[in-house]
Amino acid sequence: LYGRINARVDRMVEEGLVGEVRGLLASGVRPDAAPMGTIGYREVVSYLKGEVSLEEAVVLIKQHSRNYAKRQVTWFRKHGELIRVPYNRGEDGFEILDMIGNFLKKPIDNGEDLEI
Repeated sequence: LYGRINARVDRMVEEGLVGEVRGLLASGVRPDAAPMGTIGYREVVSYLKGEVSLEEAVVLIKQHSRNYAKRQVTWFRKHGELIRVPYNRGEDGFEILDMIGNFLKKPIDNGEDLEI
């Protein structure tokens, strides 16, 4: 997971994250606006303000993204009643529909079957 996160951040930077943030700021979006506080944007804003180097900003984006992913994994572990649904860019569409159909056919809390 962490390797994929790091690679994704590298791709985001290569594909123009800094230019995107620069453009948003130039269009009048304030650096303290809520969207600019999200992971990735926040660190690039710090870079554009001269608070950190680009390399430091990228390291921080990766670290904050990994921290966020860890919190998500922990949250999902605490909610065992959730159903994991595989998704592979559309290849699993019918499998997902089957899973949903089977789930909906299970008895609900009052003991009645839910009909589709």
